[in-house]
Amino acid sequence: EQTVREVCNFLNVEFEQTMLHPPVVDSSFQNRKENTSRKNFVPAFMIRLLEFGLRSKMKALGYL
Repeated sequence: EQTVREVCNFLNVEFEQTMLHPPVVDSSFQNRKENTSRKNFVPAFMIRLLEFGLRSKMKALGYL
């Protein structure tokens, strides 16, 4: 709560209690079991290909 209040103060936005409970529909907070549809699936070979192609950028950003 304190962090949200500080962010609100910084942004000059009024704090509301509802900010402490973000919605989970179409959210990264959603349970993984609920978000396993085929459209969100990335094949392992594609991940490896992307990692290979982006290796230098990922290393520079601390991902590798």
